[in-house]
Amino acid sequence: MRNRFCLFILLLLLFIPVQVVFSETMQVPFIPQVSNYAASEYMAGKQNWAVAQNKQGVIYIGNHKGLMQFDGKRWLLWPLPNDRPVRSVHVSEDGRIYVGSFEQFGYFEADENNELQYNILSDSVLSEMRPNDEFWSIREHRGSLYFQSFSSYFTYDGKRVERGDCPWTPLFFFTAGDALYAQFIQGYFSRLEDGVFKDVLSPAQLHNDHVIAVLPYDEQLMLITASHGPFLFDGENLRPWNIGVSDQLANATCNRAILTKDSCYIIGTISDGVYALDKKGKLLWHLNRDNVLKNNTVLAIFEDANENVWLGLDNGCAYIRKNSPISLYRPTGVDVGMVYDIYKDRDHSYLATNQGVFSLSGEFGTPALIPGTEEQSWFVSKIGRQVLVGHNKGVMKIRNGKAELIPGTHAGGMFYRICKLHGQSVLLVQSYAALNVFLKGEDDQWTFSHVIRDFNHRIKEIEVDAAGNIWATRVYSGMYRIRLDETLRNINDISFYPTLNPDHEERLINVMQLRGRVIFSDGEAFYTYEDLEDRIIPYDLLNTDFGYLADSYRITPVNDQLYWFIRDNEYNLLKYEENSFRLIYTLPMALFEDAPIEKQGHIFRDAEGVCYFNLNGGLGRFDLRKNLSLPEQPELFVSGVKMSGPKQTEPISLPVGSDPNRRFPDYRYNMIQIDLSYPHFSEQEVSVWSRLKGFDENWVRQEGNLKVSYSNLNYGSYLFEAEVRDSKGNILTRTAYPFVINKPVYLSWWAVLLYMFVTGVALTALIRFYTRREVEKRNRQIEIESRLQEQQLKVQEQLIVKLEKEKLEDQLTYKSKELASATLTLISYDDFLKGLKKEMQEQVLKSTSSKKFFHAVIRQIEERLIKEDEWSVYQRNFDQIHHDFFRNLKERYPDLTAGDLRLCAFLRLNMPTKDMARFQNVSIRGIEAARYRVRKKLNLNEGDNLVEFMINFQ
Repeated sequence: MRNRFCLFILLLLLFIPVQVVFSETMQVPFIPQVSNYAASEYMAGKQNWAVAQNKQGVIYIGNHKGLMQFDGKRWLLWPLPNDRPVRSVHVSEDGRIYVGSFEQFGYFEADENNELQYNILSDSVLSEMRPNDEFWSIREHRGSLYFQSFSSYFTYDGKRVERGDCPWTPLFFFTAGDALYAQFIQGYFSRLEDGVFKDVLSPAQLHNDHVIAVLPYDEQLMLITASHGPFLFDGENLRPWNIGVSDQLANATCNRAILTKDSCYIIGTISDGVYALDKKGKLLWHLNRDNVLKNNTVLAIFEDANENVWLGLDNGCAYIRKNSPISLYRPTGVDVGMVYDIYKDRDHSYLATNQGVFSLSGEFGTPALIPGTEEQSWFVSKIGRQVLVGHNKGVMKIRNGKAELIPGTHAGGMFYRICKLHGQSVLLVQSYAALNVFLKGEDDQWTFSHVIRDFNHRIKEIEVDAAGNIWATRVYSGMYRIRLDETLRNINDISFYPTLNPDHEERLINVMQLRGRVIFSDGEAFYTYEDLEDRIIPYDLLNTDFGYLADSYRITPVNDQLYWFIRDNEYNLLKYEENSFRLIYTLPMALFEDAPIEKQGHIFRDAEGVCYFNLNGGLGRFDLRKNLSLPEQPELFVSGVKMSGPKQTEPISLPVGSDPNRRFPDYRYNMIQIDLSYPHFSEQEVSVWSRLKGFDENWVRQEGNLKVSYSNLNYGSYLFEAEVRDSKGNILTRTAYPFVINKPVYLSWWAVLLYMFVTGVALTALIRFYTRREVEKRNRQIEIESRLQEQQLKVQEQLIVKLEKEKLEDQLTYKSKELASATLTLISYDDFLKGLKKEMQEQVLKSTSSKKFFHAVIRQIEERLIKEDEWSVYQRNFDQIHHDFFRNLKERYPDLTAGDLRLCAFLRLNMPTKDMARFQNVSIRGIEAARYRVRKKLNLNEGDNLVEFMINFQ
């Protein structure tokens, strides 16, 4: 029961934020830059229990929702089974990420697609665990990993997991040097020796407190306790480490602590953020909710490869740029406004701001507004023995904490220069549209003398060269060169330069001084004035390597070698040596949310070599005494590749390794997304560029989370290239990822062979078919031509036959006519003879005298009469010629007599009426009467032609 109660109390102390109000705090004005990450940004749980980093620089954080991964641009969450929290994280040399959780522990390992796969190690010892056990720390000791919970611990040697024996209930495990230490809930502090924990300190020696961190301290150990702060332990004696913040640490309840590579002790507390101490116990900085942290409860502390610090908080996490030479001062409780200029000496510091002039005692104490300086102040500086202020009301001097206007001055003093003009020491102060001249009196005090006559141009900067030329920048474009007479009141000569390059249009010109020489810049190049030739020439000493800095509007010297080139977007520190300049450091203004307004950046250097730069609402400090070399650059690498297609429901992942045998998708996956990782957390400004060879040869700058996408890719080979460049365009690191979109199956080599074979077969078959068809077509043509010839022959034969038939028919008709005529003649002759016979017989009856003669003549006539019926013969012949004319006529018109038929024959032959009468031996009237009789029998109408009817009758 007692152990459980102690455990409950410890959990309350460790993981529940406690608000403590301190009666006194130690003020440290400058603190490192901090980036806070809220749960809404990384999209996981609020509590973060542990932090680790792999060799590539990727950060892993044990979160309440799982394992978080952060590469500086993109957050990923890898959940555990049942969404269990990750209480502890350890990255081993082989890249595995070991995690401790609720009732289980295991490790994540990246597969070929660089996706983390979780493997449980604790299943083999599940029966040896206690219910509700959680693993709060993972320590590596002598080749094995120790997974520690509040009930026991388990070791893993890479092959198997074994349960360890504890004499007490463990609270924390620590490693220091080659030793493994344990703090037990019962109060004992022990060291592992030959697999057994042996007590080192008793609860009484620890004042019934618990050690939360074991850190090296020279040849000793520093033991940091939860409620009594740090102690020093030499192996036998334990003594408090007496430091100025001991009480604060004790009241805030220490929870985590580390020793950084530069011997800085960083202690995280439950209720007051994090403290940083040097080896002497001096407070370097203190971060909490009062200045920069979003939460006061520190659950984890980790130093990364670049010696910067990560905090796991009870609500979010934070990144502290401890190793940066930059630190910030943001006064609390006082709104100083936009700082325009800084002056600092040992006793006092002054800030010239848009709210007035503030005095800060000592090492930047609490700012106090100097009465009478309200409104805009442009500069503050110690000139000779006076601290002068350029104010909207004029030039002021500060004495005994008060400001007073120098008599005679009016309008604001915006800029000043100390120079020699015609042998006199002169202080030139620029106001809105005037140049004021101050002269030094016998008391070594600067007093106002006069305003230069006939000069009312708006200028913003002035410089004076060794020849006494005053160079003044006009507000928006161009500059003036002014030469004064010996009285310093009148202008002897004034020249206006609209541009520095005759090929350029009028533009803004900046006037600066570098190593005793006045130089100018127009945004494209640097120039200087050549007095002997009285002309402006390019300043190649800078243009050769640093022409890109030609938009600098101010140069501030640090010493004879170091110079700050101030631009709107960054400050560049250059070093002059061996007649050339070299870039030392680049300070991007994008690091600061409260950067100064445009063209108002200033840098001040104190006697100790520390530079201060102005911000909107505070100051920045740049410590030249620190190592200014850039941190080791991480490698840019491809962290994930996915391909999809317009008809594919699910994307597929491609391996990111360099396996030459890896498979790639087919043409259906023509869209690719490549995830890049560049674990970059320093303030150096870098950019990532990429291109896809085989698709587009142009380099494109990538923004955001470094996800690069391409679509509508054809099949073929591609090479994706990416590189990291600094602000000057120098390549820091690069990577490449080749991939192939396979051809469709129907375009594979064997398919092509098959197509060739099929094509050959098809061509052969087609040729054969075409040849056979042509032959058949030719045969059919020949057959058609033959048939046509036969038809033509038949037609010709039929024509011949027809012609012959027509000829025969004509001949036959003609012969028939002749025959008819002959037959009719014979019939007529026969009729004549019959008549003659009849008449003679009648004469015989009348006369007897010649009976014998008449009988003899009659007998001769009878002998000559036709023996057969000539008319019947005629009818048969006529029907043969005229296609059964008489038979058809007789069948259709049975009332026709033999005489009628004979008339019809004459009519069909179109015989004239006269001939008909002669052949019939009747009169013409008799023929007409016979025609009328036939018409009646044929039922012809009055208008019908009888001859045509007979001719056409069939």
